[in-house]
Amino acid sequence: MNSSTSPSDPSENLSHEKIAILIKRNTKKTPNELSISYDTKPIDKYIENEEERAILLKFIKNILLSCNDSYLIYATNKIFNYLKSLFFYNLVFFLFINILLKWVYKEKSKKDQAPLWKKLILFNLPELLIIFIYYRKKYSLKSQYIFFLFSYLNERISYVFNNDTNNNYLCQIDQRNYDIYLIKKNEDIQKIQKNFYLINEETLSKDTFFDNVISYPNANFEDFDFNNLEQIEEEMFQEIFTLINDIEKKIKEDNKLLNTISSFIGNLSYTNSTNYNILYALLCKIGNFLISEIFLNNYENKSQRKKLIEQKTKAFNHKNMGKGYFLALNEDVILLFKIKDKYKSFDESYSILYKDSQNLLNQNFYSNINKFNLNSDK
Repeated sequence: MNSSTSPSDPSENLSHEKIAILIKRNTKKTPNELSISYDTKPIDKYIENEEERAILLKFIKNILLSCNDSYLIYATNKIFNYLKSLFFYNLVFFLFINILLKWVYKEKSKKDQAPLWKKLILFNLPELLIIFIYYRKKYSLKSQYIFFLFSYLNERISYVFNNDTNNNYLCQIDQRNYDIYLIKKNEDIQKIQKNFYLINEETLSKDTFFDNVISYPNANFEDFDFNNLEQIEEEMFQEIFTLINDIEKKIKEDNKLLNTISSFIGNLSYTNSTNYNILYALLCKIGNFLISEIFLNNYENKSQRKKLIEQKTKAFNHKNMGKGYFLALNEDVILLFKIKDKYKSFDESYSILYKDSQNLLNQNFYSNINKFNLNSDK
């Protein structure tokens, strides 16, 4: 699974590579933490002016907060865990049960039992199809949506930075790994600036209600890196995660019966496989999948989740817009915007910001890609 489309190496667009400063992104994943940072040593090494350095460090922090590949890490781990469960736990289960049954039924004829390899294939093949056809596609589509949304956000911040006459550098973001290239402004560089972006400039140039944004997928909260946030932002994200968990708790409570049935059928699947009733085990597994993935994600539940999200985020924004923050949320992403001063009044600006943020969340950025910058996958 990858991030789909990505721009070409930024250095290929530069006629003056020697004056480009590379600021590398560092992403470290451990079992308990995801740490994201930029190596800013080149700023200290090549830029002596304190004011310039402060502007660049602020810009780099804004880029750091606007994009990450944590959903890609999350989705890859989910697929891996599905496969690990399938090939490891089921294999151990079948081998153990097979040995146990041979010991219990010593006198049972061999022809009464199908070979173990046939049972393994029969039991595991449908789940493999679910993993590679359903889950992989599901996570891949969501990953693409997040990738293009985050690309727009960091390139919008870059676009504003590049067109600010108060700074002496232009930047380009490598969307494959979020490395930053800083280039000293001159006439030659500014001529090729239009080739710096994945999203087209017409979209990037439209005015927005925010100065910058803290972006994160609506998943994998335990990996969230609080280290780069202000104290007020850390408290807000703790509140956001609680808000989302409350919504999911409410959805589960309202679907308690279906969840109970799904768990019961899942247990029946393993009970039948214990007795080598593979056909019944498969039927139970299919039933569990239909309930957990289809019925529990139907239109009514999506509508209920959307309504709860709207109610909870409105209350959050009523509390925090005066502090300069606005929350936009859907099933896929969390966006905490730092809004412009003129939008801080909840009564005057909430409806405007809500409409604009929903348009942003529903925007198809894939259709706004600057084709000049794309790699042809070879």
